[in-house]
Amino acid sequence: MADMPAGSTVTVTASDFGFHKDIVAWAQATGNQVMTNEIQGNQVVATLQKGAAAPAAQAAGNTITTTKEGTTIVVFDGDFDKAIASLIIAQGAAAMGQPVTMFFTFWGLSVIKKPGVKVHKTGLAKAFDIALPKGAKKLPLSKMNVFGAGRAMMKQLMHSNNVDQLETMLQKAQDAGVKMVACTMSMGLMGIEEEELIDGVEFGGVATYLGDARQRGTNLFI
Repeated sequence: MADMPAGSTVTVTASDFGFHKDIVAWAQATGNQVMTNEIQGNQVVATLQKGAAAPAAQAAGNTITTTKEGTTIVVFDGDFDKAIASLIIAQGAAAMGQPVTMFFTFWGLSVIKKPGVKVHKTGLAKAFDIALPKGAKKLPLSKMNVFGAGRAMMKQLMHSNNVDQLETMLQKAQDAGVKMVACTMSMGLMGIEEEELIDGVEFGGVATYLGDARQRGTNLFI
């Protein structure tokens, strides 16, 4: 939509039936118009017309045009499925032109750990390092984990249904302009160093999160 002139149309086909309602909400938020929106067999087919005053779609490296709305998400939990939910919401909000901040704290820091980084630790920091997942690929399911078998099954289901894996979602969220902040207080308590986290993550405390939350209409704790 970002590259199309005003008044031009595009037809989108989706396999997720939630798209039937989602596309209407997205068009309203971004100043575009839904011309047709039909369920055809096992797919949703919608035709959109770009509005004259539609905000530019977000892309990596571009300035983001935002609406008055915005979303902040506190990612407290380190479970695989909860991390997926938080990133799907974040990407959805970013696709609607909203500013999005994800604040990773305590167990949620495991979501943004960089795999393969080894830092010498001692004492409680070493104990936390042994006990915590090593990154997005190692997070357990909140239910039915069964020593990792449940997580493997979920990953296979995601692959077969064309759903991005968690580490891909993280990169796509960053590319869409989602701001990711690691809680420095939690990092200190749990012995996590800056070099252990993925590139592009910012560092801040509660005031950083609250400063963004004050300006945004949706605040979630996951």
